[in-house]
Amino acid sequence: MAMMGAYCSTKFGIRGLTQVAAQEFGKYGITVNAYTPGVIDTELMRTSSVGVLPDGVEGVLALVRTISFNVNGTTLSALQIKERTAVVMGEPADIASFVGYIASPEYHFVTGG
Repeated sequence: MAMMGAYCSTKFGIRGLTQVAAQEFGKYGITVNAYTPGVIDTELMRTSSVGVLPDGVEGVLALVRTISFNVNGTTLSALQIKERTAVVMGEPADIASFVGYIASPEYHFVTGG
């Protein structure tokens, strides 16, 4: 799968950097958190953009259909797992709401996530 190595490395890189920054800046009372969303229903996802996501959402779904996992001895496609876990595509408002919360004073007790 083209681009998956770069995509996964970037996601985990952000996670690692967030955790290290939280440890380093915690002594100053600074919390550090990151949010790395999955598929969000945006114009970028609905249209082809520079070949990264061919055919928008349909292209992503076609790619997801090629992914399979072994779950308790049963091979399941990513879409079958999605159906079993009720995962849904996020909306931009979902992101805005969550990021607004983690940037608020009420989230002061969480860091490194």
